[in-house]
Amino acid sequence: MAVMTRRKRFWRRLVTNLRGICAVFSPRNLKRSMKSVTKGFREYSCFFIAILVLQTGLVTFSLMTDTNIQYAKTTVMREYDHHLEVVGLDQEQKVNFEYILDLAVAREDPYIQGASYQKEIDDTYTVRITLIDGVNLKDAKAHILGKGFLKNIRATNEDTGTPWVLRVTPLYTLEADYTVTYTLVYMALFALWTGLSVLILFVLYRMRVEHFKFIYGVYMTCGGDFPKLFGAAGGELLSISVLTMLPSILLGTGITALSYVTRGVPLAVSMTTVYGVVIHTLLSVLLAVYVPMRRLSLQPPVKHLLAADHTGMVTSPRRSFRMFGAGYPLKYELFGMWRLRKYYIGLVLSAVFFAAVFVSGLYIADLEKYHNEKDPYEYLVSYVTANVDEAETDEEGNFVSSVVIDAEAAKMIWEDAEIFVEDILKTPGVSYVDWSVTTSGGSLASHLLLTPSQLAGGTDSLVRSRERESQGFKYAMLEYDYTAFDELYIDMLIEKELCTFEGDPYELFEGERRVIITEDSFNQQAYSFSPGDKILVAVFEKANGAIDMVSTPETLLRMQIEKFTFRYVEYTVCAVMREKSSENHITFGVNSDEYESLTGAFPVRDSMKVYMERGSDFDTVKQAENGIRKSLQYCSGWQISPSGNYIQSEINRAKQDRVMIYTLGILLLIISPLIWFFSQIMYYGKRRDEFHILLALGGEEASIAKLHRVAGGVLSCIAFFVTVLLSSGCNAVIHFLLNTLLPKFGLAENVGYVYELSVPALIASALISMVCGFMSCEIPYRLFKRKKKKGIVEVK
Repeated sequence: MAVMTRRKRFWRRLVTNLRGICAVFSPRNLKRSMKSVTKGFREYSCFFIAILVLQTGLVTFSLMTDTNIQYAKTTVMREYDHHLEVVGLDQEQKVNFEYILDLAVAREDPYIQGASYQKEIDDTYTVRITLIDGVNLKDAKAHILGKGFLKNIRATNEDTGTPWVLRVTPLYTLEADYTVTYTLVYMALFALWTGLSVLILFVLYRMRVEHFKFIYGVYMTCGGDFPKLFGAAGGELLSISVLTMLPSILLGTGITALSYVTRGVPLAVSMTTVYGVVIHTLLSVLLAVYVPMRRLSLQPPVKHLLAADHTGMVTSPRRSFRMFGAGYPLKYELFGMWRLRKYYIGLVLSAVFFAAVFVSGLYIADLEKYHNEKDPYEYLVSYVTANVDEAETDEEGNFVSSVVIDAEAAKMIWEDAEIFVEDILKTPGVSYVDWSVTTSGGSLASHLLLTPSQLAGGTDSLVRSRERESQGFKYAMLEYDYTAFDELYIDMLIEKELCTFEGDPYELFEGERRVIITEDSFNQQAYSFSPGDKILVAVFEKANGAIDMVSTPETLLRMQIEKFTFRYVEYTVCAVMREKSSENHITFGVNSDEYESLTGAFPVRDSMKVYMERGSDFDTVKQAENGIRKSLQYCSGWQISPSGNYIQSEINRAKQDRVMIYTLGILLLIISPLIWFFSQIMYYGKRRDEFHILLALGGEEASIAKLHRVAGGVLSCIAFFVTVLLSSGCNAVIHFLLNTLLPKFGLAENVGYVYELSVPALIASALISMVCGFMSCEIPYRLFKRKKKKGIVEVK
């Protein structure tokens, strides 16, 4: 007998799969399938409900994505009619810009459509440039900055001493920031929803196969191979999908319309949504039935002909027991549940999983709300040290500023900032300003020494150290930042409730060697400090040998301790700062003098982020820019740059992400009772003959009722505990991903979320699981009782 090669097996399987796909779309098969699912509606009712739910969810988030993209375009184009801005011009520069740009427009420049000019409150000028539709924006920017164009304009404003800046507007980045971003999010959500759809339909169809093994065995005996089995199963689900398509579109459109009507945002639809619905339907149907039909086709038909019940899920008992007497009906039913524990485990996990997803969905919705309330900064106020055109380059071609900020210059910059920072805080619409200055302790080859009681998990850089072990400082770490604090900054943190302090933060300026410290690493507590704790700082003095190439922070720290000389300075914790987003470095906050002593440089506060009050309209934001300009006009070298985050915040507030999450969570919650009742009704339907035999042997009808209710009670209790455990676990995983893991790799914004478990949602899910667990046993009993009265059930 010839051995089949791997390539031949691959091609044979490929051909078989293609035959199966062709069988699904065969007109004859589709006609038969459509007739089968319409006439046997009750038999396929669970699939109708499941596919309707899944299609509704897909239509809902697809329409929301289209609406978000359209609203983003409309909002940006309403507030900005230009792509580029040149800011910080004096009178002479403005005249030269105007001449060059007007000449370019007159000569039909291939990039520039027009320009407008505005005098700002600080007597500088801003030029707004509109580009021709369809041009490549990067090429246009390079063209404007190129030789023979704006390259010939004097680089620095003579009045302020700052260079002019060419910056882009949200209209410039509209495609990248919104269309592409939202499309990528849609694709990720589409993949996730498709995966859940495949899982749901797979679970349901696997149950169907398990309950109808005998029928499938007959079909296989009569020549039903994989293409025919796959074609029949796929055709049935595809026919159901076609019948539920219109209702799901109407439901999804209605949900989306209701969610946006309060915002006055019109609905939008794109061809992506149309294609998405079709692709989702085909993938869900074909992938869901592939594995059950493949496994079925590889098994001998006789195995299914002998399987009149859940034979594949029965575990044989190791010992027997008395069926009647003291063991009946309680012990009888519990013994049967134990024998079919594979079936019950699969049932409970499948059903409860979607209840847990509902709880986690509400948690994600709460995190989304918290994230949207954390508005990003709107303006960046910065001190410009030198223009790039006037800077020198190093050997590697990197720009090196031609202006060196020494300690005296840094103090002068901060004295300037002290003049206007309080005026900025008083500007209408401004919430707060962030001007903290940090330097990584590890970058200075220094580290901290801690006691064992100050550890609560630690970070990757934590190592044992013998430097000051006799004093109790047994551990060293280098993932920390020296941060310069001033009294005005602490006043603002407390007044705006940006964080909380344990201890007295103002002691930082009253005593020597005082420190304000944090405990979190990527929003997870890594250390444990209290006011009065001592921390030893190992400040780098000199190197006694070369450091080899290292791959981990621990290795680097061990080599530094071995080969470097340090001076050790003891600091006392005066306050612990909490409830503030963190990265992998903790904050080691000191005053300006201590900062200079530790880092060797006076803190240069040359950059400030201005945050606007939540809910400020666009006019208030623009007026705030003029107010900040007015505050800066007496201090040379300072510039203000808008971030465009206001537009982003406005668009985010119009989005209905929370509604979408709630909708998808509720739709998935519907799947839970669907699995309970679909599986249990068929399961107890298989046991009708068993119940009649028990009645014939002398069992009472009350005992049969008790069999069902015992099983229902047991399932109800199990479902409750599994729901609580699974929901807690899912929430913990989501919190770890969004709060720690994704920010650590730069895949998500570092916000700082609190782990929560929505008690109302958990109670609702647990009650649903308990009720469904019990009713999934009670309803089959009532059906059995009704059919028994009508004489339908007969002992075979």
